[in-house]
Amino acid sequence: MKFILSLLLLVALPIWSQVEITNIVHQSDTNLPVINGYSLVADQEKGFSVFLMDGKKIYGNGFDSDYNYLGTLASREISAFEDYVAGKSYGEDYHLFFKHRREASLQALTYNFTKDTVVESTVFINISGQKILQSFEHNNTVHLLTVATQEDILYVHSIDENFSIDTRKFDVSGYAFYNGAQNERPFHNLILDNFQKITGIGMNPSQERFPMTIPESTGLTKIYKKDASLTLVLDVSRIFTQILSIDIATGNISFKNIEKVSEKQKNQVAQSNSYLLGDELYQIVRRNNVLEISIKNIETGFLLNSFVLTDGDVFPYTNTATLTLKPSKKQRKEVKPSKLLRFAKYHPLGIYATKTDDATEITYGTWNKERGNNSSLNNSKTNSPMVGLMSATFGVAGGLIYLAVSSGNSIQSYGMHHLGMTTRAIGVFDENFQHLPKKGVKANIYHKIDHYNYRKEGTTPFLLFQFKGTIIYGSFYPDQNAIKLLKF
Repeated sequence: MKFILSLLLLVALPIWSQVEITNIVHQSDTNLPVINGYSLVADQEKGFSVFLMDGKKIYGNGFDSDYNYLGTLASREISAFEDYVAGKSYGEDYHLFFKHRREASLQALTYNFTKDTVVESTVFINISGQKILQSFEHNNTVHLLTVATQEDILYVHSIDENFSIDTRKFDVSGYAFYNGAQNERPFHNLILDNFQKITGIGMNPSQERFPMTIPESTGLTKIYKKDASLTLVLDVSRIFTQILSIDIATGNISFKNIEKVSEKQKNQVAQSNSYLLGDELYQIVRRNNVLEISIKNIETGFLLNSFVLTDGDVFPYTNTATLTLKPSKKQRKEVKPSKLLRFAKYHPLGIYATKTDDATEITYGTWNKERGNNSSLNNSKTNSPMVGLMSATFGVAGGLIYLAVSSGNSIQSYGMHHLGMTTRAIGVFDENFQHLPKKGVKANIYHKIDHYNYRKEGTTPFLLFQFKGTIIYGSFYPDQNAIKLLKF
């Protein structure tokens, strides 16, 4: 069966339109270009702020609930040793939290556009000997999830609007964790070994509408937030997907292993990954020259369905062409299953699932982050392709600036979607995970932004957030040192 290639024919779609909100022309006393940006939505969605950093200072650009511009406020100079770790709004105050690499406490910069002030405060929190894995919001409070660097302990530090600290400690030393050689490895070592391969999902309520992408799904450690629960899903072991959950409200810890393959097959496993959606665990394993995909209930371990992808003219479980995508160069090409299988030998695997009204879409494939980059999308004025884009995407509120941590599936997901080359297929399944070969694949917000950007030149994806039920996209124009904000 020949599948339709064009993105615009994924499903029957309405005409996509955008409404321009405003342009922000960056003006500063440093005469430096913007290299970083993030956004914060005000408490109860009474406004939002766009923060632009030019390498020395952070400039907050405030808006009220009707999108009226309130003005700009500049911070002090930010040291090269300070990393942005979280952001949160309380009332009219926008707090940006920074960690100095040589100090245990945090510094908070508070922007208030009504008072026309930027106030600095010290947050007396002791995270020495710990690594920050994620920041997240719960019960209208910002939290930091950290791991001890010398023992198997997780910490959740809660910071309220008065900068008071409450810390919960989770000892996970009683559980056995395994590395890629199937040798037991201390939890903190396993996390730090894979620190650059951590993906956070659902960390910020303003990011919940944004989908996953293949690049982010290739992370071997994923941290999911749902209500008061944080679930760490580790795919380093050859035999098991290991699932560790902590409840920050009750202090309870749970742990389980979900088998990928049998003990006899472990030496055949070359690569694997998974994705958690509700109570369903989607696993992908490359074993010898095949890809195996299975769906299991995480409570019971019961196999809901599985299928095997082998070499041939087409994959039997896809509803689109198997595509090699280079979004940064606006290129896409249909490839045979043999090429995807070959790419899976050299590049990381990813899988994720999306629920629609009456079906489940499963996307799977590989990511080559080095190939297909386009220096014309670089906004940092350097010769390194995409440096500017990635510096922007890793600074989004709701995530961390560390390369290990995701932004909660907004601009970083979209930015990584434009970085490198992915090869992927999408299958659509019914409630019993039976394939629906004639079912269309629904377009998402990234497809809509791609469609908009396809007609644009000299611009870089920079901001993406949700405000009052509307998607706000910020497109950066480096030649003008300006950002255009649009409603999607």
